[in-house]
Amino acid sequence: MTPQVERPQPSTTFPVRRLLALTGGIALAVWALASMAIAQSKHLPGSSSVHFSLILGCSLFVAGAAWVYFSRGIMQSRANAIRGEQDRRSRLIVDMAADAILTFTHEGRIESANPAATRLFGYELDEIIGQDISLLIATPDYDSVDALMSQALDTGSMKVIGGGTNLTGRHKSGHALPIELGVSKVIDEDRRLYIQIIRDLTERTKAERHRMLQYEVARLLAVDEPLDTVGPRVLGMIGRYLSWHLGVLWLFDEPSGRLKPAATWHQGKRATPAEQQVRSISYAPGAGLVGVVWKARRWQTRPVDGTEPLDDVFIKAALTGGIAWPVELAGQFIGVLEFYTRVPLEVDEGLRRCLLPMATQLAQFIERHRNSEALLRAKDAAEAANRAKSQFLANVSHEFRTPLNGVVGLTEILLDTPLEAQQREYLGLIQSSAGILVALITDLLDFAQIEAAKITFETCGFSLRDSVRPTLEMLKLRALQQGLKFDWLIEPDVPDRLTGDPLRVQQIFLNLVGNAIKFTPAGRVDVRIGIASRTATEVTLRGSIRDTGIGIPPDKQRMIFDAFCQADSTRSRKYGGTGLGLTITSRLVGLMGGRIDVTSVPGEGSEFCFGIRLPIETPEIKPPLAMPPLVALQPSTGRRILVAEDNNVNRMLLDLILQKRGHAVEFVSSGAEVLDVAPTGRFDLILMDIQMPGMDGIEATRRLHAQIGAASCPPIVAVTAYSMDEDQQRCLDVGMRSVLTKPLQPSDLLRLVDEMLK
Repeated sequence: MTPQVERPQPSTTFPVRRLLALTGGIALAVWALASMAIAQSKHLPGSSSVHFSLILGCSLFVAGAAWVYFSRGIMQSRANAIRGEQDRRSRLIVDMAADAILTFTHEGRIESANPAATRLFGYELDEIIGQDISLLIATPDYDSVDALMSQALDTGSMKVIGGGTNLTGRHKSGHALPIELGVSKVIDEDRRLYIQIIRDLTERTKAERHRMLQYEVARLLAVDEPLDTVGPRVLGMIGRYLSWHLGVLWLFDEPSGRLKPAATWHQGKRATPAEQQVRSISYAPGAGLVGVVWKARRWQTRPVDGTEPLDDVFIKAALTGGIAWPVELAGQFIGVLEFYTRVPLEVDEGLRRCLLPMATQLAQFIERHRNSEALLRAKDAAEAANRAKSQFLANVSHEFRTPLNGVVGLTEILLDTPLEAQQREYLGLIQSSAGILVALITDLLDFAQIEAAKITFETCGFSLRDSVRPTLEMLKLRALQQGLKFDWLIEPDVPDRLTGDPLRVQQIFLNLVGNAIKFTPAGRVDVRIGIASRTATEVTLRGSIRDTGIGIPPDKQRMIFDAFCQADSTRSRKYGGTGLGLTITSRLVGLMGGRIDVTSVPGEGSEFCFGIRLPIETPEIKPPLAMPPLVALQPSTGRRILVAEDNNVNRMLLDLILQKRGHAVEFVSSGAEVLDVAPTGRFDLILMDIQMPGMDGIEATRRLHAQIGAASCPPIVAVTAYSMDEDQQRCLDVGMRSVLTKPLQPSDLLRLVDEMLK
């Protein structure tokens, strides 16, 4: 630095001594004139008057001079005392200041320093007096100090604390100090000095880093990723911010009752073996640093001194100290965070305030993911249970439907033969009982599909009146046979052409109206279908089924929609059923965008009301075409049909039905036999059972198409006891033309055979 020398400017203040001398002279002249006037007035001789005046004037002059001299001394003493007091107070303020304050010359030599400065930089006072200011400032930042001094020299302004320059100081031990520095120029007895005020930013910098660390860790813990991924990231973030070198997250393992490592992290190649060793151990309460933290549930630190099993590895990695603290949530112990470092550990209140919230956030993350994993496990278990239930129901359905197929089919064949009245009555009872069993199995399978969210809805255009009329007329016949009055009406403004699944609509009416008839010993049942709301493209139908039956108690009116529940669940209940009809109906209505309600008075009757949303069919406008004449479907006869069926009763039934129509039937018992005989080309149709020993019908169809080609293969119709939608879809997916579900109705079988052969 080469500052210009400033010269002291002359004072513009009028000197006190001149003022006093002028005042004394004026006073002397006034007194002399006054003495002469007195002498003349008293007629004193002139010489006497002059003599008297001179004596008196000299006396006054001496008195005035003495007064001036002593007054000046008193004023000087008082000024010195005030200045000394001010200096003492200034020195006291400087010494008590929290910030470091130094004075130094324009050459950069330190002249004074307060106690805060010696504490900040770690030097004794005599170690820095006379030293260059660069002793306390890191080399890269010293140019900034030079610039501040030049600014102070040019402008006389000071860069104040709070608006100063952030620099890096240098402690006596060599470590860096974040500081804020301000410089100002002063004149002291014609000497130019600089005052340097330095504020220690260590705590503020620490606090800022702690806040940034908390933010970064919170950001990491906000992601929806597994602990295996997030854990090492969190450990690494903490370690890098705090200059630590090895981190471990220990979690309590309930089966073993020990702490085991859930995530690890290290930086530097020397710490790699230590991290690898950490992964292979576990701790009991009270064992090792983490065990002590587990037992005490508070912070712990320790030096690496060879007292723990891994200390040899830690020493090789130059790790000197460890720190650990508990990971807890609402008083529940979850685990321990542990770190090791090569630098001295400094655990203060600021660090605790930083790390404890992060431990809580980590605990919340762990619990959240444990709950998510538990939910996933529960979901997987529920899905597995649903799959097992669906498979069980499918198997039960198959086992039920296979013998029922023989019962229903043979009963219908017998009823078509000459019988005595009593025989016909018994066969009618058998047919009715078989029908009840088929309905029960259908309900169970429908419920299983709804529960597994696998039920499907067809979407097609249909006539509401044509779909509902046969169902309601059949139910009307049942009501009349029971001695009930029955009336049904579709209001005229209800649109007829709708889009949806007509079979599901029929099922809703079949269940609700069938229930009303079953629980009405006497009286009537009324069915109404109207409009709840309508738009240009959609209509919400309102169905109402009212009866005069036994009614439902108020406390039972909601539970009747629960699975397997009935209003009367006692063993002696008069009315049978599984309690699934209303459950299935309620779920179907819900899946069609509506809801079902019931109002009932015990002993007077009930009314079930439901709404379902259906799109209004948009008719496709086509140009008129010449229609070919209608030709009645003539039954085909004399065809060769291959039947793959391993059940003897079903073989006999199919043989009777098909031979009655004039077809020649050949039977095989497995899918492998189908592959042996089907490629001969002598069959017009294949009826394929699905469940057969060895190779099932699905695999047999797939291989047959691969062997001779789908185009060369005769039509294949699945005849199966599996009735769930996905099972039937599997049959269609491999190229089967259609699916017949057991138990078979002979008329349905013959109609489908005729369609396939035509």
